[in-house]
Amino acid sequence: SRRRHTRLQGDWSSDVCSSDLINLYPNPATHKFSLEGDGLENASVSVFDVVGNRVEYHPIVTERMMDFYTDRWNPGVYLVEVLQGDKKATKKVLVY
Repeated sequence: SRRRHTRLQGDWSSDVCSSDLINLYPNPATHKFSLEGDGLENASVSVFDVVGNRVEYHPIVTERMMDFYTDRWNPGVYLVEVLQGDKKATKKVLVY
């Protein structure tokens, strides 16, 4: 199947809400990393590479924790964007 890419627009460094409600570990990551926290419930999660291509998307998260498997990703820095209602938090993760 053909993958559809979406580009991230805007300022990557601005957080509308505190990203302290979400933990990302381990960072740096080799084969997988996890997100955990209250900020995940009823949120959508996107992961973008450094050029802004979306590499993973989860439209509705119902748990307080989720894993991302990175074996097929290129090594580099990725941005994890969590949208919960009108709040947005962004975390960086290094995959190698």
